[in-house]
Amino acid sequence: MAHSLRLANAAIDPDHAIAVLLGDKPLVSAGLVERMVGELGENDVVYPVRGGTPGHPVVFSPFARALIVALRDGDTIHMVRDHDMLARRRIDVDDEGAYADVDTEDDYRRLSP
Repeated sequence: MAHSLRLANAAIDPDHAIAVLLGDKPLVSAGLVERMVGELGENDVVYPVRGGTPGHPVVFSPFARALIVALRDGDTIHMVRDHDMLARRRIDVDDEGAYADVDTEDDYRRLSP
């Protein structure tokens, strides 16, 4: 995961925020992405939560993105998301797409609306 995130981070203008979505979370809606991006404001990181559990997408400010470069292979997104020097905003959501792991075609059929 860290390798892919570093590649994407390097390909995007460093002056822009990025929204990170995982490939096994295809039910994240465009509306949820727009909401998280819209909530970034002066924060460094914004992401949905449900019952205290973080979900996706995770939006990183340009400042937070500088930490992505230092991720080592095997590290996960939470190492940047939860970094002590970043201002985080957690948004309570009920959107199942932020959490639903879709690893098989059966998962997709079972979980899609």
